[in-house]
Formats: sequence, C-alpha cells, structure tokens
Amino acid sequence: MQQSLSAPLAGARFRRRAMQMLALYMAAGTAAWAAPQVRVLALFEGKALLEIDGSRRVLAAGAVSPEGVRVVSASSRTVLVEIDGRQQSLGLGAAGRFGTAPAGLEVRLVRDGTGGYRSPGLVNGRSVEWLVDTGATAVALSGADADRLGLPWRSAGRPVGIATAQGTKTGHRIVIESLQIGDLRVSSVDAVVLDGDYPRSPLLGMNVLQRLTMRTEGDLLILQQMQP
Repeated sequence: MQQSLSAPLAGARFRRRAMQMLALYMAAGTAAWAAPQVRVLALFEGKALLEIDGSRRVLAAGAVSPEGVRVVSASSRTVLVEIDGRQQSLGLGAAGRFGTAPAGLEVRLVRDGTGGYRSPGLVNGRSVEWLVDTGATAVALSGADADRLGLPWRSAGRPVGIATAQGTKTGHRIVIESLQIGDLRVSSVDAVVLDGDYPRSPLLGMNVLQRLTMRTEGDLLILQQMQP
C-alpha cells in the first residue's frame, strides 16, 4: 500500500519540477527577445552617440551596434534607429521605446520639445527632415528646400493660392515621384512649394499620412506601411 502511494507522489513531484523548468525556459526566451534600451547622448551630421543598455556607442549612418541597434540616418537634430525592423526617430536626450518582439516595419516618432514629431526621410533619394503636420492637407516645402532637393517647381509646377498662418501665398503644385519617412515609402505624392524659406521645415501632410496606418501611444506617433 505504501508503494502504491509513493509512485503517484513521485509523479506529482516530477510534473511540478517539469513545469518549473518550463517556466524558467519560457522566461529566458522572453528575456532573449527583450529589446535594447537606447538613449541619445549627442547628435552630429551622419552619426550619433548613443547609450545602449548602459554602453556608449558612436554609430555612423548604416552602422549596427553589437546589441543589434542600427542607425538608419542621423542629423544634428534627430537620429533614426532601427531594432528588429522597428524604426524610431529620436531627438537629443530622448530614450527609445521598442516592443519586445519583432514586428512589421514601422517608424516611431517621439514628440519633441515643441510638441511636434520629426523624422528623417528622403525626397527622390535626397535627404530631408520632415515635420509631421496633421493640419496640412498636402506635403509642403519652401522654395529653398525644393531647390536643394532638385525639384523643378518653377518650370513644372502649377501656380496655386495657398492659405497659410501668414496669410495667402502663391505656391506651385508638383508631384514628388518617391517620398520616404524612415524606410516607409510612398510614390507619386502631390506637394506644394512656396516661394522663399517658408515653411521652415518640410511638412508631411495628410495626403501622405492617409496612405499609412497611424496611431499614438502616449508621446509616440507610430506610422506603418499599409498592407497591399
């Protein structure tokens, strides 16, 4: 009788021990997926000084740290970093907030000191720093920025009247062949170019944002490419 009781007890102890080992294994697996913690210590044109899990790393654009953090692009104002396909634009002193598991490509923008969201990007392959503007119906650039980007707005643009915070201005409507926010790409984008140096930063308007999925989490603006 004693032997018949000890066998079930031993089996129960074995199962309990197995469950404990499984829990430890799952916890270890979760820890392995934990994303590095990133903080921006200094910004330069083409590189950034980052603190990654307590270690300081100077990374040029395109470089990947031993922790798996890639600098997509960097300027004196922001750096676009990527971990496991997730991108986030960070300003000086900002800390990156990434999920714990890989997901689809996305760009995460942290609200800056002015309350806006900025992101490095490209216009027809040339670098630009966007200011997200949900109040703008279309992408808007100054004539100075359009000239720097090589856009033929004077010769190819169609004159239009544009209502701005500074009153009605004359603009030129053009089509941008290829536009990027981080690694998110949008093609054939209507844009307005205003003569002079207004707006100070190129504005990423709703005609682009409506072609992406967009949500906020606290002070984060998260943009994702729409699935075809």
